[in-house]
Formats: sequence, C-alpha cells, structure tokens
Amino acid sequence: MKDRRLLNIRFLFSVFLGLMMGIIIGKLFLLQDINLFGFVFAILLCCALMVCGIVYARKTNSFNESSRFRKGFGFNLISSCIGMFSAFCVGIVILIAPMTHINSLPDFENEMVITGQICDYVDNEATYKKFVLKECVCVDGESEYSISGKILVYSSNYEQVQLGDIVSFCGTLELLDKRNSNDFNCMSSGIYYSTYMSSSTIDASVGFNARDYIKNYVDGVLHENLNQDNADISYSILFGDKYGLSQEIKYMFSYSGISHILAVSGLHISVLVGVLWFLLDKLKLNRYAKLIIFALFLLFYAYLCMFSPSVCRASIMAIVLAVCKLFYFEYDSISSLSLAGIVILLISPLSLFSVSFQLSFLCIFAIIAFAPAIRNIFITIKMPKALSEVFAISIAVNVVILPVCLNVFSQVSLLGILSNLIVLPIFSILYVLLFTMVLVSCIIPPLGFLLAIPNLFLHLIKYFADYVCRIPFGVFKAFNVGYWLLAMMVLLALLIHFLMTKHIGKMISIVLLSLCICSVFIVSSLPKNYSNVSFVLSRQRASSVCIYVENDMTILVGSNIKKYNLMNMMKRLKVKSIDTIVAFDLQINQLDELNDIIEFCDTSCVYVPQVYGYDQLASSINSNVISTNNIEFDNCYMNIVEYKSNSIALEIVSELGTVLLANTENNKSENVYLFENCFDVDYALLNKRGYWAEIESKNVDILYFEEIGECVTM
Repeated sequence: MKDRRLLNIRFLFSVFLGLMMGIIIGKLFLLQDINLFGFVFAILLCCALMVCGIVYARKTNSFNESSRFRKGFGFNLISSCIGMFSAFCVGIVILIAPMTHINSLPDFENEMVITGQICDYVDNEATYKKFVLKECVCVDGESEYSISGKILVYSSNYEQVQLGDIVSFCGTLELLDKRNSNDFNCMSSGIYYSTYMSSSTIDASVGFNARDYIKNYVDGVLHENLNQDNADISYSILFGDKYGLSQEIKYMFSYSGISHILAVSGLHISVLVGVLWFLLDKLKLNRYAKLIIFALFLLFYAYLCMFSPSVCRASIMAIVLAVCKLFYFEYDSISSLSLAGIVILLISPLSLFSVSFQLSFLCIFAIIAFAPAIRNIFITIKMPKALSEVFAISIAVNVVILPVCLNVFSQVSLLGILSNLIVLPIFSILYVLLFTMVLVSCIIPPLGFLLAIPNLFLHLIKYFADYVCRIPFGVFKAFNVGYWLLAMMVLLALLIHFLMTKHIGKMISIVLLSLCICSVFIVSSLPKNYSNVSFVLSRQRASSVCIYVENDMTILVGSNIKKYNLMNMMKRLKVKSIDTIVAFDLQINQLDELNDIIEFCDTSCVYVPQVYGYDQLASSINSNVISTNNIEFDNCYMNIVEYKSNSIALEIVSELGTVLLANTENNKSENVYLFENCFDVDYALLNKRGYWAEIESKNVDILYFEEIGECVTM
C-alpha cells in the first residue's frame, strides 16, 4: 500500500479546470471586481502551483518509475500542471474580446425605431410577451445604428408572432447591467439590451429561417392535436423553449423538482442516443457510416435547440462515447466531460456564467464523482443494487447543484429526489413516443391522432406534479449562499473520486470538509436583523425600489421591478419575506410580475394608488388590495404624489426624515413638476436616467440608485 498512487491524474480535466479559472479571474479583473494586484497575484499563484507540481514530479521520478502503481505518474502530473497553467492563461486571453465588447457597448436614451428578426421566445403570458430579436437596426432621426448583439423585448401586443418574423416598433433601448448576475447570464447569450414596445407600434412581416420554419411547423402540429397546456409542454420538452408555458405549469413542475424535463438536457439526449444507436445497430452499417449519421443527427438536433450548453455538452460526450465504442478506445467519463467543456468554452467563453452550463456540467460531474460513493453506502446497508444506483444519482445531483439553485432561484425542491424516482421512468417512455409521433405527424399530417399516445403520459406527469404541489413545505427557501459552498462541494467530490488511497486521512478530509460545508450553509441561511426603523437600499437598475423596515414588518416600497431582480436584492440583503407592498408605481401590464412577487414573498397586503380603484384590481392581484393615496404605519406616513392622474412619486415621512422616491417611468414634464413642487425633503431617491438638471440647487441629499452600493442602511 505504501507505493500506491495518491491521486488519479486526468490531463483534460486539469486543462478544463485551468480554463475555467482563467475565465473567472479574467471576468473579475475586466469588471474591476479585483484590482491589478489581485489579478497578478492569481496568475503568480497558479504559476507557483504549476512549479510545485513539476518539482514534486521530478523529485519523485525514480521512485515513481520503480513503483508498480505509480508508473507514468510523474509525466501525467507534469503535463497536467503545464496544461492547467496554459489553459488558465488562454482563459484570460479569450475573455478579453467579449468583455471588451461588453464594456464598450453604447447606452441609448432616446426613443428609436427598432427593427429585428425574432430568433427566440422567452415567455408568453396573459398580459405580456417576451422574445429576443437578432440582426437589429435602430433609427434615431437621421442616425442609424446596427446593434451587434440581440435585444430582449417586452411587449403588450397580443397578436400572434412567430419565430423568424421581422418586427419593427418604437422603443427605448436599455443596456443590461453587466454586474447583475441574471443580466450577465443574458449577455453571455449575446443579449445586450432590453426594451418595451406597446401594442400600437408593432409591425411584423414574415422572414425565413430553416430552424424557425421547422419549429413553427412542429408547434402547429402539436397545437392541432393536443390541448394548449400539453402542446406547450411537449414543445418545451422537444426544444427547451418555455415561451408558451403558463405560470401555473412552471410553478407546478418547479415545486415538484421536475422542471429539468422542460429544458433539453443530458436526460433527453441520453434517451435519444439510446434509441438512435439501437436503430443504427439494426441497419448493419459500417462503423464510419454509423458514426457520421450519429454525429450529424445530434448536431442537427443541437442546431434546433439553439446550441444550448446542455445540449452541446451531452452531444459532444455522446459522440466521444460512440468513437470509443466503434474504434475500441477506453472511454473515460471525466475526460469526456472535460473535453466537452473545453470545446464549448473555447467557442463561447462567457457560457461558463450561464445557468444552463453550470447545471448541466455539475449534474454529470456529480453522477461521475459523487454518486458511486453514495451508492456504495446504500449497498453496504443491503439496499438492492438497482435502487441504490437510482437513489445515489438523485441524491448526488441534488446535493451538488444545491448552491446554484439557491443562488439563482433562491429555493430548492425538497421533494425532487422522490419525485424524480417516479417521473423519470415515465418521462423516458414519453420522450421516445413524443419524438417518434411528432416526426410521423409532421411527415404524414393525418396521423396526428397518434399524439394521443404520448398525451396519456403527459397527463400522468401533470397529475403527479399537481398532487405534489398540494404537499405543504415542499420547497426550501434560502438566501445567497455564495459560490464558495459550491467550490467546497466540488472539492469534496474530487477527494472522493480522485483520492486513490483508502487511508484514514481521506475520511478525515471528507468529514472536515463536510462540516465546513454544513457550517457555511447554516450561517448563510440566517436572516439579517435590521433596526426597528430603517431604509434598506440596494443597487437597482431602472427601478425605484427600496425596503422599509418597521417593528419587524418589512415593506417593499415600489413594485416596478422584475421578480429575479427582487430575488437577488432580497438575497443580498438577507430579507426572507415581504409583508406589505406599496405599489405607488404600479403598471397594469406588469400585474403578472407583481403576482409572482406576491407569491414568492408571501405578501399579505398591497397598497395601490387611488386612481385605479379597488374593484379594478381586487380580482387581479393575489393579495389583500387597499386603494389609497395616504398610507400610515406606526412610525411612518406615506403619501402618493399624483400629476395629471398619474402616480409619479412617493413621499415617505418617518423618524429618519422625509424621503422622496420618484417613479422611473416618469416623463420630462412629470419630473419637472416634482422638481418645482416636491423637493422640500431631506433625501431624494432617484434614477439617473431621469431629467434632474440643476437638482443640487434644491439643497437636498440626492441618492441615485445606480450609485448605491450593494447595501446601504439609512
């Protein structure tokens, strides 16, 4: 045992790790989250690790070559260290171009005529639509601008628009916030701007694109033969697009812990690969023809799915497995996963920061590195082998992706492990049947009635998800636990997988690291206690929103904010729930977003401007509605300021002073009215995009939301 290797070195995994570290450090430096000293220190530290590895390998070379278990260890260690450092440097270099482009994006303030082609759906609700435009051209008077990236469009237009349509409308482009994790996720997909268009400005014409034509045709076949919900779920399962899904369906699948079946991932590709390989075997083709057909089919499917990171990862790994199987190479899953990651990051380095990339790679990493150890524990306690395998994979995946789910979604399903044990076998049958029947129905439309077969399995999954949703306490909500917890979990999995010795030191390391993970998780989940009366401010882009705390009651002042931005704000501030919302800036077309916030925050009461009236909103808002312009709490008085029947600001009087909070949707005349009449206050919380010329002459403490740090307590 003395000459046994301590570590099982993988060259490609080391390169993948170095590439990811380089991209992360490069992003932090280019966004100025770390200074030049920190950047240089990171490079020197990585270089020092490489030198230490090389020196260790050289010093132990003679011992390694004379040992039965350590032959080739020195060469593997040296090549891995050099590969990791080289990849680290490459990661920094390949990030320079996209980050420089993002940092140099212009910010437009004037309304323009925007023309572009719909290339992706995002969402489709009762009161709004969201979709993505590419190849956009903007005209501002006599000036014309060609937008290099994509634009996320919010629309209150209820006309049917399709993929490939060329849309022209009037709107104001708003640059996404590169410091916001959700916005940066969009930027990693090439979406740099967002805008809103009203129903009166849309002008659509049909464009042509092979992918859009196929997806639109499949969508039409599904809606002709299935009901609305099942057709939208089927489309999401096939292509990963959730644009047609209702909030009820999304919530139901998320609460049950099975929402991953609605996004094309390794689960879908593995089922598809199994069927495709079986059919190719039956055709008795030679191995070259089989490999070419296999690879082309997966690449075409990835093309239909917009080359999402999860589909690309699964396709690359499947092609590598096929090559190894056909040409009798030894297949190594961790190296195959690393190769897929290297290819994706070299083509699109910003993909590393997308949730799809993180969840896809972490799930497979958990199955490879973490699940075997859990399975062995179950086998030790005499659990059947097949059941041990299923439980081990489910537990490993849910544990490893836990930090990402909490950081991104602020919650995790407690029922996901058990739900997947029931749903995944049904889904495997459903996916094969759905894919086959859709293909047949598209080729021979009269056979569309065959979709009734997968429709039965869809109903089974929906009924199960609906049943699980009725179980209380099925979701655990937590604050931002940080990615340090994820790093420790990955390190734990690496110790379990790569540490080859069974010495007691391995168990001690695992126990200590597990205790650290638990400690970090518990400490991160504790809410923060604010003073009895305080304003809690956080950097918000294009939204006048803050939190007011009074005697253990938490009030959200303002409602014109997207749910995911509010989630991030609450995580940073460690606020667990919102008791009351003062929706002085309420917009009727944003009621769906407001209801999502109410449901997420467990809000019991919503104050709305009196101009709307109680009857108009009582049935549309999922909470107790109070229609008034004068709001009074124990130590605070709030007054909604109106101008020409529009709510333009909120005046807040408390023991902290008088604060004026302006609506970011105000036009110039409304802000001029505020400037001339309503600045007898101590503080003004404003947005820089407004018209606030010469405001300093009012002798008021001005706080701009875009300049406020991560958390400021007044």
